[in-house]
Amino acid sequence: MIKRIMLVAVMALVLVMLLPTVVQGATDGEITGHVTHGATESAVADAEVVLHIWTHGGDETTNETITDSEGAFRFDTLDTSSEHYYRVATEYDGAEYWGNHGEWAAFQMGETSLSIDVAVYDSGQVTGQVMNGTEGNNVPAGTTVSLSTYTHATGEVITESTTDAEGNFEFGALNPTSNYFYLIWVKYQGVEYLGGEWANLDVSSPTLSSDVTVYNSTESDASVSLHSLVVDIKIGEDQLEVSEVYIFENSGNETYIGEEINETRQTLVFSLPDGASWDSVAWGGQIDGAGLVDVGDGSEKADILPLMPTSSHMRMIQMTYTLEITADEYELVRPLGYDVGRVDLYVDEVGVDVTCDQLTEGEAKTSGDGSSVALYFTTRDFTSDALDVTIAGLNESNALQNMLLWVVVISVLLLIFGLAVGYGIIRMRSKPSSSEPVLTDSLSLLKEKLLREIAELDDLFESGGIPEEEYEKLRAEKKAKLLDLMR
Repeated sequence: MIKRIMLVAVMALVLVMLLPTVVQGATDGEITGHVTHGATESAVADAEVVLHIWTHGGDETTNETITDSEGAFRFDTLDTSSEHYYRVATEYDGAEYWGNHGEWAAFQMGETSLSIDVAVYDSGQVTGQVMNGTEGNNVPAGTTVSLSTYTHATGEVITESTTDAEGNFEFGALNPTSNYFYLIWVKYQGVEYLGGEWANLDVSSPTLSSDVTVYNSTESDASVSLHSLVVDIKIGEDQLEVSEVYIFENSGNETYIGEEINETRQTLVFSLPDGASWDSVAWGGQIDGAGLVDVGDGSEKADILPLMPTSSHMRMIQMTYTLEITADEYELVRPLGYDVGRVDLYVDEVGVDVTCDQLTEGEAKTSGDGSSVALYFTTRDFTSDALDVTIAGLNESNALQNMLLWVVVISVLLLIFGLAVGYGIIRMRSKPSSSEPVLTDSLSLLKEKLLREIAELDDLFESGGIPEEEYEKLRAEKKAKLLDLMR
């Protein structure tokens, strides 16, 4: 019993002796570093350095110090527990700079010292001019120009400037390092216009020019039309699946913003043929189906996004719906609502007869989505208010498809049987495939590029600048790429 009491007493004494060390160990951390000019590698003296401190479940706090003549700084008596994170920033030539790209750092177990250096540069600037693309109109002096700055350390930060009498603007005191991204944009008459893409400055030449073209806004859709329409009809059991790809263009010199109804502007309007329901519609391309609003009694839907002028701002929208088949023949009457330039119609080549007096039948080719062989009809000068297509022989087509389905099922069963036998003889392991991720912004830019190329190709053909065979080949290739990006 006495031995146990002595053992407990010794353990208690050891804990008491260690306790000051443990407490002291939690606050004996230090962070040191240097502030230097990244281009000249010279020390930056008398720079204010800010230490940002973040604790789990707590607010962010800061400490400040000043660099010495060698550009050195030091923060001490810091908590080294795993609950505390630190990062360092300083300001130079009006711009903010972060050590370690603004990443949070923590003391590892047993560590009491961290080193975080900060490199600074001569600040950069973004300049440009806001121009009005609507003929005979200028941008008023004092128009607000916005600069979005994005970096991992702070997220997106928006600053503002204004134009002078000539529409010029300037943003200075910008960080020119590669982890800072900048985007100029202007909201003019209710519409946002971008001055290009997100871009970096260059530390060796930290000036970026980014002009912005804006347009007057109009509620009139007189200049809105369909540059082209692709209709792809697939014949299934007891139903037709219709996919429509619209390419809208604004041939005027004002941005179409639509009429304001119930505090929401309605722009591009979509309808359905008889027999189709909005509940079955799937949307694709440059549209958010969830963002559509009802028009009138709900029989039509409207987009709320503006349509800017010029071919570089054409919009591609895909709409897919189903129609029930109840007879051997089906007449699809498709009101369009807009003037249309080119129309391409594809119908599954499964033993049906297709009649469309408005279009010229061409050779069968790969369907609009590239998935099957289809009957093909087209025109480059569509003059009707609605597309009228009649498909006959649907019952025979379904019977043929059922027979083909049984052939496929039997083939699959035989294939599975063959694979099972083969697996018992040779065991093989496939390698996982991988692909590089693609940024959403990059996909949008590629879609816009393909749209412009298709429009330019159409203009070139209409002016006699390219043979028809080559034109059809190039257009089909670009359209296939465009549809592939929409999936």
